Amino acid sequence: MTYFEVEIIKGIRRKGGLERYDKEERQFKNLKEAKAWIKKEYGKHNKFEIFQDDVRGETKIVGMGFSFRNYEFEDGKKNHFIEEHWITFKKIDELEL
Repeated sequence: MTYFEVEIIKGIRRKGGLERYDKEERQFKNLKEAKAWIKKEYGKHNKFEIFQDDVRGETKIVGMGFSFRNYEFEDGKKNHFIEEHWITFKKIDELEL
């Protein structure tokens, strides 16, 4: 059986740097289903591509990221930050042994 796995890593970008706070994995029957979920979940937020080098040193696009402004209240103050979600795709082929 073949399916697609989507890994979502969530992080917060503040003045002090980047902080990862969550990792989520979802499985879909096909790539079209995965892309439809991403479109529904993230809509028109700022989108960017995620690149990774392969074993031959060639750079490939392996996913997409979304960034949006967010805030939290701390000690009665509203603290703004940029939230980013990095989404990578994997095609999984299960083998029967």
